[in-house]
Amino acid sequence: MLVLSGQLISVQLREDCAPELQEVSMGCLEFNWHDDDKPRTTVIEVVKEQFFLQRLATIVEKDNELAEKVHALRRQLLPSDAM
Repeated sequence: MLVLSGQLISVQLREDCAPELQEVSMGCLEFNWHDDDKPRTTVIEVVKEQFFLQRLATIVEKDNELAEKVHALRRQLLPSDAM
């Protein structure tokens, strides 16, 4: 994650395909590349400084939700004495 202290501007295409600049609180940079013959993707989240803690809290919340789903799935799939 890259945190910016200034403006973050994104280019959006209008319906007529004309570019339009918009100030946003966050965005993503996606890099597609190859390691030998294996395609790879790297995504960097970019967020304005004043939205960093809010974004971090959202990530933690989603991580906790995912952990709960994994534990519930394990309980369904594994016998209770195997845990």
